[in-house]
Amino acid sequence: MKKIIFSVLSIFIISSVGYSEIWNLNGIILDDRIFGETEICQAIGGYYYLNTLGFTEMEMYGQNSEELFNDVAEGLVVTDTMLRNIGWSKSSVEMENINSYYIAKCNKIKMGDIKNTNNDYYSNKVRINFYNLMNNLGMLIN
Repeated sequence: MKKIIFSVLSIFIISSVGYSEIWNLNGIILDDRIFGETEICQAIGGYYYLNTLGFTEMEMYGQNSEELFNDVAEGLVVTDTMLRNIGWSKSSVEMENINSYYIAKCNKIKMGDIKNTNNDYYSNKVRINFYNLMNNLGMLIN
């Protein structure tokens, strides 16, 4: 789990405009350009993925590790601050502000954009939960 969290958080740091990063997170593979070409869209996609990890861990084990909980909370604040620094302030609620930017400026994803090389229950659950999150935002093309 620590490898996944570190990998996702490193995406926030190393992503740059026009740079494509292929993520391989414990057998779940995706190209961060599925979220959009901009650093901000890719960072928000990374945050959504991190949030999905937290949700999946809670769903499967009834609790989040303290480290993952802190990473999700920090990711929320960092992502919202990044948006406010560029003048995007559509809501005082951080998650609503992040969602409104993603919906207005970033890409819808398609089923199949995320590949799963591990056929274990956890990896499948993360992928399904991620698609469900994007569908709930109206950002999934079926």
